[in-house]
Amino acid sequence: MKYITVILIFLSINCNAYSQESIQKKTNTIIIYDTIPGHNIWSELTGILVENGYGILSADKETGTVTTTERAFESGSLKINILVRDNRITMRGDYRTDLSVTMYGVTSSSTWTQITYAGQRNSINMSAWNEFYKLSQQIPGTREYLVK
Repeated sequence: MKYITVILIFLSINCNAYSQESIQKKTNTIIIYDTIPGHNIWSELTGILVENGYGILSADKETGTVTTTERAFESGSLKINILVRDNRITMRGDYRTDLSVTMYGVTSSSTWTQITYAGQRNSINMSAWNEFYKLSQQIPGTREYLVK
């Protein structure tokens, strides 16, 4: 019995060590430094987005902004806003659920909510964060996670 308890403690410590790095709760911005070289950044970035099922709603090289179309995920849909400046990519996103509530003849549908690293493991908010995080991991570079 003691042996099983020791194994369970070791596994729980080990699983926590391999979780999404050390991200502070309520993080809503991912900055990626030393990323794709300047002249390739637009084609590489849009390629990564398209490969992951995002459409490009707008992309402006002059202002350095990319906005994606909505992309469905397990609990709703999300969209990503990206700012590219000086070999640095700043990512933020929003999500909404596919849920509407009708009470007394009035229907209320969900609105866009900022993606944050918060909530319980299987919550809609964490599902949106996980999709956002997986996308950011496909862009090469050094990451910083911020609460803004």
